[in-house]
Order: sequence, then C-alpha cells, then structure tokens
Amino acid sequence: NAACLTLESKENELGAVIEPKTFNDALELGLIEGIFVFPLSYVLMKFGGWFGGTGFAQVATLFVVTFLVRSIILALTWQSSQSSQRMTLLQDEMNKINAKYGDAQDTASKNRKAQEMMDLYQKHDINPMKSMLVPFITLPIFVAFYGAVRQTMTIREGEIFGVELGMNLGDGVTALFEGGSAFPLILLIVMSGLQFVTMKLPQWLNKKKNPQPKYKKEQAKQNNQQNPMMNTNFMTYMMLAMIIVASWVLLVAMTIYWVSSSLFSVAQTTLFHFLPKPELEKKRVSFRG
Repeated sequence: NAACLTLESKENELGAVIEPKTFNDALELGLIEGIFVFPLSYVLMKFGGWFGGTGFAQVATLFVVTFLVRSIILALTWQSSQSSQRMTLLQDEMNKINAKYGDAQDTASKNRKAQEMMDLYQKHDINPMKSMLVPFITLPIFVAFYGAVRQTMTIREGEIFGVELGMNLGDGVTALFEGGSAFPLILLIVMSGLQFVTMKLPQWLNKKKNPQPKYKKEQAKQNNQQNPMMNTNFMTYMMLAMIIVASWVLLVAMTIYWVSSSLFSVAQTTLFHFLPKPELEKKRVSFRG
C-alpha cells in the first residue's frame, strides 16, 4: 500500500512481501504523491543505503537530504529570501510607523500608515509579495517530507537509542514514565528551542546591530507608548505552542527533520545578516537622517 515504499522486495514483520513501487504507481495515487513524495522517498532510501542502513544512518540521511533540499530552495528563491532579509533589517523603521499610529482605527490614519509603509518599501526596493514566495514553496516540501517519512520503510523501521523513528513523538515522551528512552523528550526540547531561536534570531541580530538608546526606552515608558514588539513576541509564542502541539502527533523521524530544517534556517538567517549590503546600509542611514 501507499505506506510501504522500498527499493527492493522484502517481508515486513507480518510476513507480507512488500514490492518496490514505480513512479507510475505513485502517480496513480495523486500528483503530490508522484511529483513530490515518491522522488523524495527514493532519495531518502538511496542515501540511507549509502550510509549503512542503520538507525543512525537514517538520522544522518534526514539531515543530509533536508540540507540538500533547503539549499536547492534557497538557490531558487535567492532574491525572495534577500527581500525578506531586507524587511527584517527595516524592522525598526516599521515598528516606528506602527507606534506612530498606534491603535488608530479611522480611515485617514489607516491610509497614512499604509502609505508610509509603501514609501518605506519603495525607498529600499522591497516587494512584500516576494517575501511570501519562500513560505509558499516551503509548505509543499514539508508535506512531501511528511509523506516520504511516513511511507518509507527504511525510515519507519530505523531505531536510535531504543526509539523507533516511525513512533509518534508523543508516545515516545509518555513512554519515558514507563521506563522508556529519554531521547523523545530530549528531541522535543531541542526542536522547541531551535524553533524559538529560528523565530527570534532576526530580531536579536537586528537589535544587536542597531541597539535602541536607553533614553528612548525611558521616553517610551514615560509616554506610555505600547511596545510594537509585544505583539510580535505574542505571535512568536503562539506559533511555538502550536508547533509543539503539532509535533506531539508527528513521527520521531519528522521531528528530526524539523530539527535539521531549523538548523538550516539559523545558518541561512546568520548568512544573510552578515552578507555585505552597502546600498541597503546607505539607504538606512539616509532614512534615519
């Protein structure tokens, strides 16, 4: 069935013979299955075989293939990713505009706020629509990984630290109270921490590069101005909570994919932050002046 993809015929634990599937077999199950899931599953099986076929080999495979796929996506969406990074660098200016208009609900204030945002984007050659391209492409890749991990027998049967990669993470964590391995709990903590770092890193890097003077912080407190970052932090914690809840029902192997993808995101954000941007930096100085 669709949940049993293998490169060669083999017997499962029930003695049933699982035959290899072809691209046409997968395509009959749907376009997503044929175009995304089957090729990715094939790559996972190939790399897993090259690495030795053990549980640790499957973990290494997930890391290598994740980095490979994310690198391809980055190469295809380089300009869009750069646009997203420029928006991050201008977060201070965007926060100032948000703080300027506060909770104003009248039409005139909304129009002025929208116009100032648009002027800011145009001044720094930013297309907000381009920044949406990366998440749009990343979503089907996540779905493909989910399908491939769930359906690839070598991944599902892999075992590391006494934990099957095909086990639900939540079941692995609860099994700890019955004498099970602590690896699922450690994996959940690591995944949650990396997700938090991924979401907060752009803000931390930008704040370190452009720290807000203390007198402005005190002035904002005296004027009872709402910190525009409070809403951002609230959304970050909400998203983190949703990710943790979602990971509870995912396979251990899928959580490992999430960890490797987060590591790539951290590396990508750091790379973009320190890439030379002389024109953008010049525009930022001009804007502040």
